[in-house]
Amino acid sequence: MIVYQEQVMRIASALANFSLEDADNLRRAMSKKDALEMERQKEKFLEGTKKNRIAPKKAEKIFEQMETFGRYGFNKSHSVLCSSRLPDRLSEDSLPIEFMAALLTSEAQNTDKIVKYISECREMGIESYP
Repeated sequence: MIVYQEQVMRIASALANFSLEDADNLRRAMSKKDALEMERQKEKFLEGTKKNRIAPKKAEKIFEQMETFGRYGFNKSHSVLCSSRLPDRLSEDSLPIEFMAALLTSEAQNTDKIVKYISECREMGIESYP
């Protein structure tokens, strides 16, 4: 699942050999919802994936997913900025179990943070399991 515009750029680079400039042009066309430019970018993407021996149907499906994402996606810095404007602890207060589950999942590789968040769960009366 694509979450940020930067992932679209990475996909285009990895699968279709887009340069950073080309990948940014694709991102820009998606964010501006420029149909004509998107058609050009699609042709370029499919040509690049063909050179990388990616099945045409699979490449079409991937591009379709990127286009769908382009209808609502944000760049990562914009998402972080928007989230920082939320009232402190809104998510924790509204949906504490779901919030803590997401937080633990997002930090699964960081043992120090996992220990801290499990302790916070206990303080909040939320049971956690391995």
